[in-house]
Amino acid sequence: MAARLITPISLDAFLGLIPYDPYLNPPWQGCRPLRLADVTACDQPNPGRRDWASGSESAATHTARVAWLTRHWPNDGTDPIEVEVFNGVTVNDGWHRIAAAIARGDRTLHVEVSGLLSEATECGFPICDPMED
Repeated sequence: MAARLITPISLDAFLGLIPYDPYLNPPWQGCRPLRLADVTACDQPNPGRRDWASGSESAATHTARVAWLTRHWPNDGTDPIEVEVFNGVTVNDGWHRIAAAIARGDRTLHVEVSGLLSEATECGFPICDPMED
């Protein structure tokens, strides 16, 4: 059964499900790991892009985006991290927001899950099957 829903999950548990960490091994090709101290100190405006998969942007640009999100992203489910669960967990959109949540010390993330419901629950996403209610 396919599922698509928004659910909170522990940030620590989520980080254990994904292959990258923006502060250790970033998902952006050619980008060096971000430094938490740089994110905390950065007061640049939001560079405004959400589609940096090519690595054409510098670590400083990624840092500015994360710093802005650290100050402004609500992490309340209105702009969730988009993941697909199918043979593992793939982040489709949200790496900068994940980095912002880490920088802020958030305990949970709001994640929009799509994919296989049974695999999502096996991965630890707190999902209830609406057919069981």
